[in-house]
Amino acid sequence: MKEKRSFKDFIPALIVSFAASFMLMVFAPIEIYYSNQDQFWFEIKQLIPVIFIIFVIFFVISLLILMLLFFINRKVYNVGLIIYFIAFISTYIQGNFLVKNLPGLDGTQPDWGSYISEDIKTVVVWFIVSAIVIAGTIIFKTEKMKNAISVVSVCMFLMIAVTMVTVVMTTKIADKDYDMVITDKDEFEMSTDTNFIILLLDATDAGTYKELAEQHPEYAEIMKDFTFYDNTVCGYTFTKQSIPLVLTGQWYENEKPFEQYATEAYTNSPFFKKLEQKGYKMGLYETETYTTDNVMYKFSNIIKNRTGISSYLTFAEREIQIIGYKYAPFILKRFCMVGNQDFEDFRANPEGCETYSLDNEIFYNKVKDNNITKTDDKTFKFIHLWGAHVPFVYDKDMNVIENGTYAQNVEACMTMTKEYLDRLKENNVYDNSVIIVMADHGFYHDDEPSNRQHPILFIKGKNERHEYKVSEAPISFDDLQDAYSRLIDGATGEDVFDYKEGDERKRRYLYFEYIHDDILEEFYQEGYAGDMETLKATGRKYIYKE
Repeated sequence: MKEKRSFKDFIPALIVSFAASFMLMVFAPIEIYYSNQDQFWFEIKQLIPVIFIIFVIFFVISLLILMLLFFINRKVYNVGLIIYFIAFISTYIQGNFLVKNLPGLDGTQPDWGSYISEDIKTVVVWFIVSAIVIAGTIIFKTEKMKNAISVVSVCMFLMIAVTMVTVVMTTKIADKDYDMVITDKDEFEMSTDTNFIILLLDATDAGTYKELAEQHPEYAEIMKDFTFYDNTVCGYTFTKQSIPLVLTGQWYENEKPFEQYATEAYTNSPFFKKLEQKGYKMGLYETETYTTDNVMYKFSNIIKNRTGISSYLTFAEREIQIIGYKYAPFILKRFCMVGNQDFEDFRANPEGCETYSLDNEIFYNKVKDNNITKTDDKTFKFIHLWGAHVPFVYDKDMNVIENGTYAQNVEACMTMTKEYLDRLKENNVYDNSVIIVMADHGFYHDDEPSNRQHPILFIKGKNERHEYKVSEAPISFDDLQDAYSRLIDGATGEDVFDYKEGDERKRRYLYFEYIHDDILEEFYQEGYAGDMETLKATGRKYIYKE
């Protein structure tokens, strides 16, 4: 006997499809955007059309699948509807209550092996929701359960919609009619007079470099003319806080919003003021500044540009990735990884240049192409590269590989540095350059989370030539501002610090967990920078309060 079908039977599918589509493709991207405005360069009005399209597509596909089941068989349709509802409720819980331990959008690759407990929580949630829904279906029969699905889905939609409206109404939206775009303009323009270059290789640990240089003397030979300060302690565990300290000498202690701190620090930087006084043309090759437009006008490569989208398809792909990163079960999140750099893929570039990228390979290929041009103006370049940062995707020769190691990434950094220094020499702009090769922080060792305080620091002054030197002087990032000033005035790399080998001092280091930068824990390094036994907590914590 042919089954009777009516539109009424399909109403639960229509309602739950709409509610789930709204949650994932409307609420999720808007909530993520409003909560992370500083990570996105585009405007909310540019996001809305993308949201609408992916919502319609997801909603239609959901309906078509359930409609197909509906016309196949009533029992098949009922099972499909129940599974869809279970997925809807479980995904809501997953995306709103089980994501607190995930890293942000800077491209940091989580150690997924350490998330076993989160995987278990996901399984438990899905099991409990499934058990409740299936039990309800058995107890109250399928038809009543379908009515319950409709009612619950409507309630969920209303709750999500109210939450979204509240977020939109209570969150101040930044004016992004234009954006200050950090471009690659003049990245390889060098002065025939004087250059001051800081090449920052992210997360490159001094201890690892030292071991490699002992095994491979060629890595020490690359840094001929430099002094390697092997006993250097950085300021912070991660990049965001480290870079402003490197450039300004100002500590952040959670006493104010970070953007306010960064703006004040960049504005009052003794280093930048001296460069301006000496007539340097300044370039800041970085992806994040966390500061205001007025400060960014200092740098010739940062251009005021109307925000534009080069590929709406790529835009949509990135939005789907970020939705998955938040709402997918933990076991699937690794396939949805996305960093703020990925959102540069669809930014329309200003005419004549491209958006700056931290990518090692891009930089390396530009260097090999010998793109160096010359100017009579004195130049300052701060060039931040991915360095030895995860993921480990390079061998020692800068070839892209799978399943690389941290040590290989450090070796790749040396290969990249050698290529850069060789190009400077070939173009006769090496000797007249102050060059600092450094890292913002070190790297984890032996699963010790606080062990990131030991970065590389190499310094060469203008017209400095000598054999590779190593200094065990107890250096801190606190000392960098004075060192920069002396280098500008003509000091050599081995004469820029007051501290010498054998001196004893305590050097400050503020440790925090990636997902808890609202709590900075103070340490002092009382001995060698790489010795965890001499890294001592003071008991002082700096806690951010809005």
